[in-house]
Amino acid sequence: MFGRDAEKEVVLGVLLNNEPAHVVILGSGGMGKTTLAQSVLHDGQVIAKYGAQYRYFVSCEGVTTANELLSELANALRIPATDRKDDLDQRVLSAFRQQPAVICLDNFETIWEVERPPRPVERLLSEFAAISTLAIIITMRGTQTPQVPWSELCRLDLQPLGLDSSIQIVEKIYGKVDEFTEKLLREVDGIPLAVKLLASLLRDGESSENLWRRWERERTEMIEIGSRHRLSNLDTSIQLSLSSPRMRADNNAAAILGMLCLLPDGFPGDATSLDRLRHHLPEDIQLDKLLQTLMRVSLAYTDTTLTPSRIRILSPIRHFCARATTQPNLSAHIVAFYVELISNNSDFSDGSLHPIIQPELLNIHSVLIVGYNITPVEDTLVLASIDYTDWALYVGNPVDEVITLAIESGPQLLLLGKCHECISTVYEHRNQLDEAETSVKQAIELYRKVQDVLSEGSGLYSLGDLYMQRNQLDEAETTFKHAIEAYRKAQSARGEANSFNSLGELYKQRGQLDEAETSFKHAIEVSHKAEDVLWEAKSLEFLGNLYRRRYQLDKAETSFKHGIELFYKAQDLDGEGDHFYSLGNLYMQRDQLDDAETSFKCALKLYQKAQDLDGEGSSLDSLGDLYMRRDQLDEAETSFKHAIELYRKAQDVLSEGHSLDSLGDLYMRRDQLDEAQTSFKHAIELFRKAQDLDGEGNSLYSLGNLYIRRDQLDNAETSFKCALKLYRKAQDLDGVGSSLKSLGDLYMQRDQLDKAEKSFKHAIELFHKAQDLDSEGNSLYSLGNLYMQRDQLDEAETSFKRAIELYRQAQSVLGEGNSLRSLGDLYMRRDQLDDAETSFKRAIELYRQAQTVLGEGSSLKSLGDLYMRRDQLDDAETSFKRAIELYRQAQTVLGEGSSLNSLGDLYMRRDQLDDAETSFKHAIELYRKAQDVDGEAESLGSLGELYMLRDQLDDAETLFKHAIELYQKAQDDVCEADILDSLGELYMRRDQLDDAETSFTRALELFRKAQDLDGEADSCAALQKLQIQRTQGLLSAA
Repeated sequence: MFGRDAEKEVVLGVLLNNEPAHVVILGSGGMGKTTLAQSVLHDGQVIAKYGAQYRYFVSCEGVTTANELLSELANALRIPATDRKDDLDQRVLSAFRQQPAVICLDNFETIWEVERPPRPVERLLSEFAAISTLAIIITMRGTQTPQVPWSELCRLDLQPLGLDSSIQIVEKIYGKVDEFTEKLLREVDGIPLAVKLLASLLRDGESSENLWRRWERERTEMIEIGSRHRLSNLDTSIQLSLSSPRMRADNNAAAILGMLCLLPDGFPGDATSLDRLRHHLPEDIQLDKLLQTLMRVSLAYTDTTLTPSRIRILSPIRHFCARATTQPNLSAHIVAFYVELISNNSDFSDGSLHPIIQPELLNIHSVLIVGYNITPVEDTLVLASIDYTDWALYVGNPVDEVITLAIESGPQLLLLGKCHECISTVYEHRNQLDEAETSVKQAIELYRKVQDVLSEGSGLYSLGDLYMQRNQLDEAETTFKHAIEAYRKAQSARGEANSFNSLGELYKQRGQLDEAETSFKHAIEVSHKAEDVLWEAKSLEFLGNLYRRRYQLDKAETSFKHGIELFYKAQDLDGEGDHFYSLGNLYMQRDQLDDAETSFKCALKLYQKAQDLDGEGSSLDSLGDLYMRRDQLDEAETSFKHAIELYRKAQDVLSEGHSLDSLGDLYMRRDQLDEAQTSFKHAIELFRKAQDLDGEGNSLYSLGNLYIRRDQLDNAETSFKCALKLYRKAQDLDGVGSSLKSLGDLYMQRDQLDKAEKSFKHAIELFHKAQDLDSEGNSLYSLGNLYMQRDQLDEAETSFKRAIELYRQAQSVLGEGNSLRSLGDLYMRRDQLDDAETSFKRAIELYRQAQTVLGEGSSLKSLGDLYMRRDQLDDAETSFKRAIELYRQAQTVLGEGSSLNSLGDLYMRRDQLDDAETSFKHAIELYRKAQDVDGEAESLGSLGELYMLRDQLDDAETLFKHAIELYQKAQDDVCEADILDSLGELYMRRDQLDDAETSFTRALELFRKAQDLDGEADSCAALQKLQIQRTQGLLSAA
């Protein structure tokens, strides 16, 4: 960049020192506005202030409405298609409010000049200007600025370059400046693009004197600046290049220029793409020679910043040529090229096609629109428009302009039906569900009119999916069954199998698992009969996941392994990877963590071979979850961070958010609550940017749980309520129910039991309405725990038993086992130890059936606690030791540590203090290995109590103080208070009454802060006891 140092310093000064910072860079075409703006955005000081990832450059070229500008901004912010439904302007504004950012709206006059006052884009720009942390740079031709209530506006009118700077440009391109060159530079008034074009002509061999003579003849044709002409006096310079001897030598050069001007993203410069283009051009077009001509006169250039490189036309030249008539016209040829390209690469699910199609989508959009101006409209153009719209939806840009033109072109009825079905998907992505339903029903009517049963099946399938999204399960069931009939009549095995699989998922959602199994088996049977290996394998995955839901894990394993064989036979790397991934999840369910690790690593290798970044990231996420189960937190952290890197590379904002949530959970386990909070908040930003209401709600939900850990209950309540609001907006009944359940749990912690009961009952109603048996059972389970806290044991028993019924109906063995274990706890409260024993033993049977080692271990521990109550210490010891074995098998350090703690308590009861000490010390080691601060502190407290029994008061004091430090680190006020009470008792034993008073008083403060009434009462009692001891001491002294 030459001659713009002073202007750059002005812009930098505004961006670095003002809030808000608003800059408008004005000037005629080719004056260097874009170059200056990009130089500022890439300046190190700007990067340091705003961050590299929060600088956005958005070209308004081709943008003519405020809605189109919002779509371009959504692309820059990586907001996926599924979240561009309603209130896109609010979503974009919300994304910009999250952190300081700088945005450049380049060529803003394109939209500003098209709209008439009052301009909608000025209203939108006013809202951007109101964000104090958003710096705005606007570049536009002309002298007028947008009518926006700027708080403070820096207006920068770019003046022509000085002669010295113009000479520097010529010297860099050509090498020398003579008198004729200097005359030319003075005549073009220092417009950077004009200077560059002239220098290129000189470099190409035309003499400076000849150029000067041509200038004298042609400069009178200059276009005057006016509101209807954006290119100003650059036209003269462009016309000089167009009429140069080299361009005049072959008229086809102008035709190629006109063709390339239709491509806003340029054309790929690799040999394969150029060769394919040649086959679509007339024989007399010598493409390589003509491209070389355009580049030599600087009408085209090669952008080497991309791989492959791209042949581009400078924007002012593209606009100039758009007004000029180029003969012969090659529009039809470039349309044919891109119609063939999109038609031959229509499968957006094939990862190998993404590098081919995604860089061309803007070109395809532009060219297809041109195609509808060529008559007659060919069927191939309409089909290409459908394929383009499907691709646009896949990459998160639900545009309807091209498919609307296809509909308006009046194609034959079958194609018209396909267009209506296609646009219904666009409406569905925008959450315009009524419009989507109308369009797909129009498509079905057209298919029936032309008696195309296969297409009718497709339309019915799409309608069924729409009903599923609306939770209209009865209508969805009827529609899927009609789709099956249509596909069967059309002898489409794949369509029939696909509909059976969707019907099975519907039954699964309702908890009708037998019907779901029948549907999946029908899909497998149909695919097998048709020898469709891929769909047979896909259907086996559906069936395997159903068996996992039923805890029929052997059957699930068989299904997944059969699917792996079929995908291997079909050489489908992604499908094979998917089944290895599912198999890994099954092994996780069985607590076969070594086998799970092997499966996930196999999936990872397959995804890497298939260049599937999302699949690779998913495998790393699952490995992270596995390492979390093993308490290998460092390995888990590495996996999650690697997954985040891959998702960023793939620009998969949603998956990146999910991985950040998992990383936050890991930090919660380590009691690194600040790091956890950072992860959750970053995830919230990403989900908000992507307009993913569910994802944002999930992260707020996790943040609420973090606040609970910190005893920041007000913040937790706010987070859960925000999540609740988002789930309601997304019409996510399960999310609403989950948030209500969490609010209920929070209210229980506050002893606001009436509010908690109301929340749980509301959640139960919603889950019942959504036919979600598992979640309804979970909420009843929580309601039972509430009644347990109120000592309403009859109501608790009713809730647990109702939950057990629902879990049985849903064939949820795990849920039934959990409820039976809680029912056992209830019976323990009632001293119905026989009933409790029956419940625990039945829970153990169910956990064994589900091959859930963790659940079995937990129930054995509860059974051990029961035997401790009965003084059946031998039976208790057996239970605790078996639980320890199971936890070791599951590689669950935390469960093993908890059981060792209980075993230590048993040895304390037997006065086997050496054995107790060994157990407590082993538990401490395990908790340290797992970085479980709470568990380590609990075992330290138990060991301290043991030393109290031995009168090893110094050792006990050391352990109590260490435990207090750990609880402070974990921000666990209640447990810290408990240990402070124990430390106070120790000081009482030593007659250190002042120290004892300090400990009891601090414990009292913490119990009050945590709203723990029982703890508060205990500390008060301890202080009263201390005062009595103090009084007795004074009397004795007297």
